[in-house]
Amino acid sequence: MGCAKEYWERDAGCEIDRDEIVIYYYDNSLVCDGESNAWQHAINDLTTSYLYEIYQNDGDSIVLINDLGMRNMPPYLVGKVNNDGSQVVFVGGHNLDDLKKCANTVKFE
Repeated sequence: MGCAKEYWERDAGCEIDRDEIVIYYYDNSLVCDGESNAWQHAINDLTTSYLYEIYQNDGDSIVLINDLGMRNMPPYLVGKVNNDGSQVVFVGGHNLDDLKKCANTVKFE
């Protein structure tokens, strides 16, 4: 996912601990045919390939949930998008409140 899938290549199949936070980054270099920007690509990818559902949508942030009990996928992803949708960061883990705080610290340059 994002960043040439470094996380998957290194840690695929590993369980994500309760105190771990994983970061996924998407930019326009990952956009596929029919997608307008990284924001659309990320949502398409996460809801189709990784079975996340939209849980909350608040302006420039979104919360996705995967309640299937997949140990190698964080149950929550909190995404933050830049103004034009060309960059997206998702913070994943088990504690939704901590993830929201972490995602709110993301700054795009």
